[in-house]
Amino acid sequence: MLDNIIEIHDLVTAEVPKSYSRVNVLDIDWNARVIGLTGGRGVGKTTLLLQKYWEVFGSHERCLYISADHVEVSALGVYNIGREYFKRGGEGLIIDEAHRATDWGAEIKSLIDTYPKKSIWISGSSSSALTKGNADLSRRVLWYDLPGLSFREYLHLTGQGDIAVITLDDLIAHHSTIARDLAAKGNLLNAFRNYLKYGHYPFFMQGLEGYHQRLQNIIDKVVSEDLTSQFAISAAKVNTLKKILWIVSSTVPFHLNIEALSRNLGIAKASTYHFLDCLEHGRLLQTIAAAGTGIKSARKPEKVYLENTNLLAAITAPHRVEPSIGTVRETFFCTSLRPHHSVKSLGNIDFIVDDQIAVEVGGSGKTERQFAANPVRGDLKRVVAVDGIEASSGRRIPLHLFGLLR
Repeated sequence: MLDNIIEIHDLVTAEVPKSYSRVNVLDIDWNARVIGLTGGRGVGKTTLLLQKYWEVFGSHERCLYISADHVEVSALGVYNIGREYFKRGGEGLIIDEAHRATDWGAEIKSLIDTYPKKSIWISGSSSSALTKGNADLSRRVLWYDLPGLSFREYLHLTGQGDIAVITLDDLIAHHSTIARDLAAKGNLLNAFRNYLKYGHYPFFMQGLEGYHQRLQNIIDKVVSEDLTSQFAISAAKVNTLKKILWIVSSTVPFHLNIEALSRNLGIAKASTYHFLDCLEHGRLLQTIAAAGTGIKSARKPEKVYLENTNLLAAITAPHRVEPSIGTVRETFFCTSLRPHHSVKSLGNIDFIVDDQIAVEVGGSGKTERQFAANPVRGDLKRVVAVDGIEASSGRRIPLHLFGLLR
């Protein structure tokens, strides 16, 4: 029963990249018996788990990798494979794309409960399906979410700088010193431009040719397979989802007008909100709510961006359309901050971070005048994130420095 599965395991694990590793990006408790890893397609979840497999296990006799969306795994069943493997003395099981398995929650729960001394690592691109789709499973798994590469990681992987993570508080307090020290490593603005187009996904290490085509394939797979199955979206609505992505990509920073967008799409407002939510769960969009704590604020986003700037480039490139530079800048800022900070819209000011910092994002000509024209709460710190500069002064901080926060 397991011979073909083991053969697939050996083929997959042999191809794990050795030139880079993101194993230490998350503070994962690898001693935990059951670990769940979520994140968007292409960010490196499988690679991370298999690099750790080589470090901890190193043999299919001790740990077995299976992908739940493989036809052979689907035919045999995740539970049956795990049961047979553990009967042979295996110590651990890695289940990739776990939510693609038939009745995945019950199957994995049964493995966890039946073999309490075995290690089980789970991964999947659908975080909501994995962490929320089965309450019993969610209580048994220690979940972690893997983001895409930060600008800091990109610099490290391309040999352009080995820079320690800095905190947002340190950046705001010491940005002049940080900018000066970073500039001493060389002009990184060209690296930043490349990162915005090619640096969010680690498979850029395999070469840039076809990079955006690969992202387009990821978009198609998420929309046509992940979202349609998870949210029971009909095939007829796939084009509507893609149209939303195009509208967000091809306009200036997208302030949501739900009535206008719904008319453009030819659907009800409730459906538009639902599709925006689905695309955010699929890690293709990120929505920004207006500042405030009410339910209404959380329910109705004010701004909508692609999840990262690489997706923005991939969607617009085939049409020979350059995305708005303002959209690129604001998308980068949100992507860099949101894993660990609250980012909301603040009226005529671009963003408020953690309800403490008012932020304007712009090009080299951007100044603090926006704050004078649109006064904010007196207790808020004021920051201007400026693209295209290396030196930092006053409240003006180079935009790319926000890519060092993780």
